[in-house]
Amino acid sequence: MKEWKGMIEKEFTIVHYADMKITADKKREYYITLNSDGKSSAKTPPMFLKDEMEQEIPNDAHAFLERVIEILNK
Repeated sequence: MKEWKGMIEKEFTIVHYADMKITADKKREYYITLNSDGKSSAKTPPMFLKDEMEQEIPNDAHAFLERVIEILNK
């Protein structure tokens, strides 16, 4: 996988990564990273973000796609 690092992302406008973190009560929380946090090359055009501070969303790509369709159909 490392041989492709940084080569594929440049070809796409939107790049998201799914990730997981352990909460304080030892439960797994899954989410989608919208923009780079320094560890990934995630990127999302600002027009598709709710606000400029939005960095991650719950792990529901369908909800994000609905947002994109709504914005593009305006």
